[in-house]
Amino acid sequence: MRTPILTATLALAVLALGACSSDDDPATGSTEVPASGAATTASTAEAAPAVVADPATGGTTTYCTNVARGSGDYVWTGTQFTAKSDATLDHAGPASLGGVRVVGSWIVEDERDDGFFGRWDDADAPGSDLERVRTAGASLRAGTTYRLVLRLRPSATGSGQVGGFDVAWTADDTQGSLTDDSVLQFARHCG
Repeated sequence: MRTPILTATLALAVLALGACSSDDDPATGSTEVPASGAATTASTAEAAPAVVADPATGGTTTYCTNVARGSGDYVWTGTQFTAKSDATLDHAGPASLGGVRVVGSWIVEDERDDGFFGRWDDADAPGSDLERVRTAGASLRAGTTYRLVLRLRPSATGSGQVGGFDVAWTADDTQGSLTDDSVLQFARHCG
């Protein structure tokens, strides 16, 4: 009868010892804080992301365009991101679609801060004069800024919505992603 109690007591003691890392002070429960002010431990330190969103990209912004029958395709170039280290692009495109199809998707190297949402025919779209690279499997070079370009086709009803844009990558066997929460609305009459 003493063996199960002793085994349980030893197991709890081992678990309690394993919960403290070498940087933790068991008496105070505090973690060493480096001069930078960020608490880190060797076992949980995370590297900086390989790809970051452009500061102008992000936040929830809603864009609306008036759609008439037969108005054709539209283009979006508002999602911009920078590779901080070499990476492979796994996916870049809409987070959700309703009443809209993606008929073309690519990235371009583009540092200009001039995103565009409008009719494809009117598109002197940013990056239209630059080399297009397919999104899936694209190689991203450290220090390079890219822009996601999407050719979109709203449904015949003329209404639809794109809910945000996701960019996912792999770098050094680590995966990461970012989201641009911009919303694109296609409507007969924008309010």
